[in-house]
Amino acid sequence: MAIQTLKVIKVGNSRGVRLPNEVLKRYQIGKEVEMIQTSEGVLLRPVHASKLSFEESFKEMALDKALADEFSELDGTLADGLQNEDFGFLR
Repeated sequence: MAIQTLKVIKVGNSRGVRLPNEVLKRYQIGKEVEMIQTSEGVLLRPVHASKLSFEESFKEMALDKALADEFSELDGTLADGLQNEDFGFLR
């Protein structure tokens, strides 16, 4: 996930942010978004958003370079030798 700083602008009596065209296209955002308030902040998502299948989720993750880099850092754990240990409960 890329972090990008957006400016808050005045829109009539309200405030808003402009989303880059690339983001609008990637997430197929049309005229409306859902706003979800969480403990982490505010989440905007397309109204038509639905749960992705495993295959769709994997494709989305593959497009996310930062996430791919994070997983590649785990490759070093494959050489720790633990896969050869007998833990007893795996029998």
